[in-house]
Amino acid sequence: MATYEAKARTNYFTVTDKAAFLEWMKTYNPSAKLIEHKGEVGFIYDGSADMCNRDLGYSEKMAIEQLQKLLPEKEAVIIKEVGYEKFSYLTAYCQIITRDAVESIDLDTFAMGKASEMLNTAFGTRMDY
Repeated sequence: MATYEAKARTNYFTVTDKAAFLEWMKTYNPSAKLIEHKGEVGFIYDGSADMCNRDLGYSEKMAIEQLQKLLPEKEAVIIKEVGYEKFSYLTAYCQIITRDAVESIDLDTFAMGKASEMLNTAFGTRMDY
């Protein structure tokens, strides 16, 4: 997918140490833009939801583990990504990060599951080229 374009953003969330969070952003995703609302933080960035600076040898796993350390109990970071390649391949998914766990869900899987539920039978279809 050489021509893949994407945008990603998070919800607004609280952190235990804002200065440490800003350092985390600078270290792992320096191109991200900080967003703030009513004392909560978040970020927006281009590219896939791979929040790490691979040029410096960091991995997404490292970035997530460090972010998890900054989250208080009962807080979640939800990263939403929407992307496309020549408008033939469209993607949308969320990565949910809490202090103790990481999960992902993509829109295609969610939609087919919802269709199966509504039809009361297994449903599958091709959603891209």
